[in-house]
Amino acid sequence: MARKPTTKGKPPAFQFYAADFLIGCATMTLEQRGAYITLLCYQWDQDGLPNDKSTLAMLVGGNEAVIEAVLYKFRECPDGKLRNHRLEKVREIQKEFGKKQSKAAIKRWAAYRAEKAAKANSTQPGSVPSELR
Repeated sequence: MARKPTTKGKPPAFQFYAADFLIGCATMTLEQRGAYITLLCYQWDQDGLPNDKSTLAMLVGGNEAVIEAVLYKFRECPDGKLRNHRLEKVREIQKEFGKKQSKAAIKRWAAYRAEKAAKANSTQPGSVPSELR
């Protein structure tokens, strides 16, 4: 699975909630924390993780014992991939925010174009400026 990151058409980053991460990893060793954040990053980029402990161990440069210690943070999904539920919530929030931003931008551009067209029509040769009508 060690592939080139695929950010085309996808957000390249996710919100990171430091307090939640620290609380959620309070009982982990540094090696386990490193494996956990690395797996979260792979999940974000690849839309899930392979459900194979040896592959996961290779991804984090650790061993299967480290994977066993952090695997409880991930659940198997209907497509067979492993995902952290909290990270998927963040993904959904980010998607919804992006949709709202896109709709707002389309609305602003439409208003801008309408205003520009109205100004262009009012300054045609032989027309009376709108303020004199």
